[in-house]
Amino acid sequence: EIHYTLIANINDSDNELNEIISLLKKYPITIKFIRFNPIGDLKISINEEKWLKTLTKEIPNLKIKTYTPPGRGIGSSCGEFTKHYYHYEKETEKELTEFLDWQKEYSIE
Repeated sequence: EIHYTLIANINDSDNELNEIISLLKKYPITIKFIRFNPIGDLKISINEEKWLKTLTKEIPNLKIKTYTPPGRGIGSSCGEFTKHYYHYEKETEKELTEFLDWQKEYSIE
């Protein structure tokens, strides 16, 4: 399945939606939307409902799931994984080392 986190003004535009539609028409696998717990300046997208309706209309038999991860109170979620990509210039050496160690252990190539 595909895991996708909509982040306002980062990956929630109509262009990204159309790219996902094209991908899922070609490869109709389950897509799971993991709701974003905001980190710093990054915000939750308001486009989730639009994306769900559009995907359902464009690909009627597509399996779509939504998931709200735990950890909002401590600022944890899949945002912990996206944080490095969008804020690498703000990381401390320790945070970068922790991320690279995590990536080595869990990244699938």
